[in-house]
Amino acid sequence: MTAIAGHIFPNGGTARKQDLQQNLLAKVGTRGEISQYSGGGVLMLHAYSGTGQKTHTLDEPRHPILISGDIRIDNRDDLMDALGPAEHKEDSDAALVRRAFMRWGPECFGRLIGDFAIAIWDTRDKSLYCCRDHFGVRPMFYQTSPDAFTFATEAKMLPAFKENTFSDIYLASFVANIPYCDTQTAHPGIQRLMPGNWLRWQDRQVTVNRYWELEIEPVDCADPTEEFRALFSRAVRDRMTEPSKLATLLSGGLDSSAITGVAEKIRAKQGGDAPLKTYSMVYHENPLIDERRYINDLLAGGAYQPKQLPMDHYQPLKGMNNLLRVQEGPFNAPGLMKTSLMYQGAAQDGVKVILDGHGGDEVVGYGTGRLWELAVAGKWLALIPVSRTHSRLFSDSPIILYQQLLERFGSEHYHTRAARWFLRHFIRTFFPQNHQPIFAWEPYVSPAFAKEMDLQDRSRESLVLTPEQRTSDQHYQRKGLVSPSIGSAFETFDKLSAVTGLEIRYPFFDIRLVQFCLGLASSEKLRRNETRSILRRAMKDIYPSSIAKRQDKTNFIPELAVGLVRHHGDILTQMARDPQGRLAHYFDMDKMRTGLEELKRDPLKMDGGDVMFFWRAAVLHLWFEKGMSGASPVEGG
Repeated sequence: MTAIAGHIFPNGGTARKQDLQQNLLAKVGTRGEISQYSGGGVLMLHAYSGTGQKTHTLDEPRHPILISGDIRIDNRDDLMDALGPAEHKEDSDAALVRRAFMRWGPECFGRLIGDFAIAIWDTRDKSLYCCRDHFGVRPMFYQTSPDAFTFATEAKMLPAFKENTFSDIYLASFVANIPYCDTQTAHPGIQRLMPGNWLRWQDRQVTVNRYWELEIEPVDCADPTEEFRALFSRAVRDRMTEPSKLATLLSGGLDSSAITGVAEKIRAKQGGDAPLKTYSMVYHENPLIDERRYINDLLAGGAYQPKQLPMDHYQPLKGMNNLLRVQEGPFNAPGLMKTSLMYQGAAQDGVKVILDGHGGDEVVGYGTGRLWELAVAGKWLALIPVSRTHSRLFSDSPIILYQQLLERFGSEHYHTRAARWFLRHFIRTFFPQNHQPIFAWEPYVSPAFAKEMDLQDRSRESLVLTPEQRTSDQHYQRKGLVSPSIGSAFETFDKLSAVTGLEIRYPFFDIRLVQFCLGLASSEKLRRNETRSILRRAMKDIYPSSIAKRQDKTNFIPELAVGLVRHHGDILTQMARDPQGRLAHYFDMDKMRTGLEELKRDPLKMDGGDVMFFWRAAVLHLWFEKGMSGASPVEGG
């Protein structure tokens, strides 16, 4: 794992510069062995934990271009072909990026494919460049002041960072489950360089530019299935450096099984001696959420070294104080402790790189927009089997889904009006609706706080679809791929992996694969009897029959609800009492107490959105009352 940081003092050496330098050195040093460049009011730091190759050129101070980065480049051959013969062998990705920058300047960022956070000091015109990869797999933060500019791949390395202090707008977003990953971070004074962006600092001026935008480019190829397979295999292969120190997270779902199966085939073809390590969560006492059947079926088809971690007595808030410290405050990931346990197990076994199936849902897509496309085209008979297939995955009623599509897109033709009338009455009779609030937080959040933070409008805005997104699968999928939640998740995983010295790589977020999947027609993703059809077809010789036919996703909400009540009843009771009065600023405590009593009385009957809300409330409570007793919100930001 790698971390970078640095600062520029235009006025040269000062006492504050020395203090900042010592602070940066102390914080960056936790990430590994430090390399540094210091001169002329500029400090650049690079911490390296031994994963992969060197990704800096700080040991070449006489070169006009100095680079420090967390860099993994996938298109090395293409770049070297475009650049022509080198005077010296390109030993590292950093050296290759330097040569690209010498040739093309900041335009080179748009030519890079991979995961990277890069800082470049150009001594020729005393300018600094920072760049972050397309989806934000590698983080980058910065802060500015009249006498200094500071950057780092972790917010806590910057001088403006104050432990246990978050902006109220971030805490409001957390409570209401609104994705928050904007240029302004949760920490006042600290900016986030957004994915697909680069910045330039020169003469105390900062300009931010976008080098890449996710565009929809319709796919036109003879065999989309074979093209998907080739792109996916390359994405996995590009991330398989140091095979003996590689592992995958295997859940038994489509995404992790595809990565694990393809990685094993590549390992075998390359003649690797060491079997591929896999890490899985299993439940011996809870068959409803145990996925060993799928996991073991895949493992039977290759040479693996599996490790299965029992989670039967999982306590969702156990170890939360430590996670809050690692994440620097409240975070919205109920399964993160499970992930942490797998990271720890892998690190203890000598693993350095993990391939993770995160993002498969968003990248491959479910073809949800195909429902709308068929409805808009008036193909109501063709819509019936597709509605049934889509509903089966999300445990919805296909009848209700079909009726909603008729109401929304149906014409005024006699047959359509008759079908709408029939389905309305049928659903009212056989599917009585419990009228739930639109947002799970509404009954419990203090009206005054909700109004102050504009939670109603912000929540609605996060769900709004443009006319194109309401009628086109490609535009709907693009909305998810550029959501703030994508970059936020990567930052969460990055903090967690840093603790164990692991590097997590995400084959599904290979930009070439993403661009291809986004350009596919919805009929390639959602077909009569299967969702995510393109992935299933491409992996037909990878998946065992049980996984190939799998149409469900495991629901862990009941486990979370029961775990909160069974293992953390004392915390729920303390939340209801709110002895310090801190929660009352955010919540209507009378309604919170009523909701908590309902949760304790029958956790399995509580709506999933409410369960998630109470988990977030418990995290906020623990941040205030236990592990982060000095925590405090700040206004604005």
